[in-house]
Amino acid sequence: MDFHYAMLQYAPTGRGSRDSLDRWRGMAADERDTTKYAGPAPAGGADVRREGLPVALAEKAFAAERRLAGLRLVVMICNSILYFAFIARRPETSPVLANAIIVSAFAYGIYVLIAEPYRRYPVLMTGYLVSTADSVATLLWIDATGGVRSPFYLLLVLLPVGAAYRHRAGEAILATALFATSYAGLLALRGELEANLAEVATRTVYIFIAAAIGLLMAREIVAQAVERLQLAARARAEDARLRLAAIVDSSADAIVGLLPDGSVESWNARAAEVFGWSLDEVRGKPAAILLSPGYWDVATDILRRVRGGELVEQLETMGVRKDGRVFNLALVASPIRDAAGAVSGIALIGRDVTERKQLEARLLVSERMASLGTLAAGIAHEVNNPLAYVTANLEFVIGRLREADASAQGGRTSELVQCVDVPKVQANEAQLAQVALNLIMNAVQSIPEGDPARHEIRIETRRSGDRVAIEIRDTGSGISEEVRGRIFDPYFTTKPVGTGTGLGLSVCHSIVTLLGGEIEVESEVGHGSLFRVLLPIAK
Repeated sequence: MDFHYAMLQYAPTGRGSRDSLDRWRGMAADERDTTKYAGPAPAGGADVRREGLPVALAEKAFAAERRLAGLRLVVMICNSILYFAFIARRPETSPVLANAIIVSAFAYGIYVLIAEPYRRYPVLMTGYLVSTADSVATLLWIDATGGVRSPFYLLLVLLPVGAAYRHRAGEAILATALFATSYAGLLALRGELEANLAEVATRTVYIFIAAAIGLLMAREIVAQAVERLQLAARARAEDARLRLAAIVDSSADAIVGLLPDGSVESWNARAAEVFGWSLDEVRGKPAAILLSPGYWDVATDILRRVRGGELVEQLETMGVRKDGRVFNLALVASPIRDAAGAVSGIALIGRDVTERKQLEARLLVSERMASLGTLAAGIAHEVNNPLAYVTANLEFVIGRLREADASAQGGRTSELVQCVDVPKVQANEAQLAQVALNLIMNAVQSIPEGDPARHEIRIETRRSGDRVAIEIRDTGSGISEEVRGRIFDPYFTTKPVGTGTGLGLSVCHSIVTLLGGEIEVESEVGHGSLFRVLLPIAK
């Protein structure tokens, strides 16, 4: 197991390191989790978190492995120089084996230094692999360079130190025992153990002393590393809290923190501006004092819903300032949860929307005035411009009727007189002229240009029961059934832009209805239309 993994998994002998680890485990989760500060793992790196190792610690472990890989190459270079300078010519050496170990060790050391296998494979597996490879290579090197007479037995002192850095305390001691046993077994196979038993025993003691020194060093390094990480994590957490507090305090919205019972606990500077209270004045008071009395039931309902974990959004209420002035207030209320997920408070975010409401009201009035202006302009245009034309035509018709009455025979005159002899209705002359004008203009516009002999507009006035009927019939394009139900709606038109305002038939319907009458329409697409105005006879 990687040495730095031990920072979280075991405490070597000694109270200092264990205290540091206990403090590390006792930290809040957001303080202890250094992965969010370390950034993403290097490309191709292992997911160190699956082994419980934060990225910050993993990087330290990787750095330690890089240093050990470099140290391994330095040791091999020194060993090679010593071997070829002083030992290679000794009769007890094995040159072939020694040379093979030198080449293999250099290749392995360069591979570990450059390829960094501990980044691609689990740290646990890599630690055991490196320790095993180092121990096997060391024993073979001792065997190749003279066994008990090899000066490289001192490498056995370095192996326990490396094990202490990589493994738990118990595993490091076990590895040290295996190193000593393997060394004794090697010498026994060479037939050198019994004759050099006292010297081998002394060397074994040195191996265990080296392991103890390595464990003590690991304990101290672990304690210091954990302490530094702990302080760094707390500093980052404190910086994050201060930054968040600055963001909240500089917000353009009023942010109020409530206790679960609904009393005010804290708020930002904007809340003090909006409501007019200082935090000391309002702390501990119920949140209902921030709303108009008519909305106190709303405040109770908000608190109930948020305590249940619900988020209340875009609620339009009326707030009240310290001086009693009421203003439009838009609220958002959300639960504040603790580490266990329970609701430990309530956050209110409020915005003074009085100016927006006033602007919307002014805009609505402006739109209504614009609509009235358009309607008035349309009616004035419909009434004033063609009225002279209709009056002139009516005077022309009356003149022709008088000429016909003076010159025509009796039968012809009687028929014409019958056409105009209808009961009077209670109405305004200008209003009736407006209705007639609009209906005639509608008929004219429905007739397509060309072929005038085939088209006509016929106007008939007659008595129909206790009412007078005015019918205007045309041979125009007609009106479809789906459009027929909307032709009297204001501004509805099927004519091209610039040809109609959509007010003519609406004005007719309004005038006829005001006079106590009705207006009917019969139409078929391609066969023209008939508009019938029914007005009650004057009493």
